[in-house]
Amino acid sequence: MLVFGHRGACGYLPENTMESLELAFDQGADAVEFDVVFTKDGHPVIRHDLDLVSTTDIGNHSFLSTKVDELTLEDLQRLRAKERYPDGRTESAAFDGRFFIPTLKQVLQNPAFDKKHLIIEFKHGAYFEQLGLD
Repeated sequence: MLVFGHRGACGYLPENTMESLELAFDQGADAVEFDVVFTKDGHPVIRHDLDLVSTTDIGNHSFLSTKVDELTLEDLQRLRAKERYPDGRTESAAFDGRFFIPTLKQVLQNPAFDKKHLIIEFKHGAYFEQLGLD
């Protein structure tokens, strides 16, 4: 039997953060699964969906959009992750605001993931259609 950390160790730390992915392996996961979406300027980032409201502190910022694909990587780097379900996952919610949204490059270059199994799902095909890769 194989154990997969879905979005890292969500429930223990805010999902899709570098720290959550690392914790999943520390807890014994054989692999971690995460999703990738693209910023307005084409950078792949670790996110489950395009909407930022439920899993980041975007409400503390004055951006004109709450969608990843309408913001630049520079914009996203100002945000911090938060727990999607704070009432049900209070342990994870205690870490709100501590972790950034990682890029795919940052994850792939992290030595903690050397020789680890990473299951990557690329979301939202509209980006690929714009590039002519549909």
